[in-house]
Amino acid sequence: MSLMCLLLQKRVPIPLSCIRTLVDFIVHDNIELRKYAVIGMTALCRLQKPPRVYVEKSLDEILRH
Repeated sequence: MSLMCLLLQKRVPIPLSCIRTLVDFIVHDNIELRKYAVIGMTALCRLQKPPRVYVEKSLDEILRH
């Protein structure tokens, strides 16, 4: 499972079967599998998060709203 977390990259699409496996492991009886599934889902969510876009605003623009 830790190897899979290392292989997660933005350029490589994650197959749906991998996501289903992680979701199945979250409700598994084995605590180790649940722990690794949560780590994997966290990594997957971070990969899906869009990049931040910073916009500079003047003080007047900020105070008007």
